[in-house]
Amino acid sequence: MKNTFDLGEKLFFNTLIICIISFIYFKIIEIESSNFIIEILFALFFFLINFYYGYKYSLKLKESLIVGSMGAGLGIFLSFFSLCAHFLIEGSNSSILFSVLYLSPIQSISNYLSGYNSIVNIFIIIIINIFLVVIGGQLRNITNKFLNNFK
Repeated sequence: MKNTFDLGEKLFFNTLIICIISFIYFKIIEIESSNFIIEILFALFFFLINFYYGYKYSLKLKESLIVGSMGAGLGIFLSFFSLCAHFLIEGSNSSILFSVLYLSPIQSISNYLSGYNSIVNIFIIIIINIFLVVIGGQLRNITNKFLNNFK
C-alpha cells in the first residue's frame, strides 16, 4: 500500500509540473494557430503520463483508482475551490479562474471543442485521468496474462 501512495505522489507532482510549465508557456506566448502542435503535445503528455503510470507499474484495479485519484488531486483540490466560488458568487463565470492551472495543458483542446472553459470540464478531465490510469493498469495485467499463456 505504501508503494501505491508513493506512485500517487509521484503522479501528482508530475501532473503539477506539467500544469505549471504549460501555464507559464501559455501565459508568455499567446495562443495562435502556429502553437497548436505544442499545445497538442502538452495535452498528450498530460494524458499519457496517467496511462504510463498504470501500465508501467501494472496496477490492480483498486491500486489504479487510488493512484489515479491522487494524480488528479490537483484538479480535485482546485475544482473544490471553483465550486465554492461558483456557489458563493452565485453562478459567476469567474469561479473557473481557480482551476485555470489544471486546465492549462488542455486549454487549446477545450477551447476548440466547447469554446470556453467551465467547471464541468474540470470534472471531465479528472475522470479521464483516473480512467487512463485504470486502463493502463488493466491493459498491462491483460497482456501479462496473455503472454504467460504462451510460455
